[in-house]
Amino acid sequence: MKKLGYRVLVFLSAAVIIFIGVICFYLFKVIGPTPLHCGTMNIIEAYKIAGKSECMHGGKLFPLGSRCNEKTGWWEFSMIVKSDSQCLTACVIDTQAKKAEISWRCTGGLQK
Repeated sequence: MKKLGYRVLVFLSAAVIIFIGVICFYLFKVIGPTPLHCGTMNIIEAYKIAGKSECMHGGKLFPLGSRCNEKTGWWEFSMIVKSDSQCLTACVIDTQAKKAEISWRCTGGLQK
């Protein structure tokens, strides 16, 4: 009876380790790692600029949803906003001007 319990424990431990590995693989390969720099600005400096901007009055920053937009040269942080709108908001930080603003990103769909 003890050997069966030990084998089950080993099997479950291996299954958990494999599950965690699959999740890590998905997060890294599919979503991609969060960059540490965007142009000349690192993520910490961008977060500090966002913290002193209008972004903090519009909601809460979600730094795990950050990305560097190479085309615009802007950091983009997802935001959690308490609002009735259907907009997906982000705080965008211009790496050249060192200013942040809210990007509402509304789809223009009609509300019922």
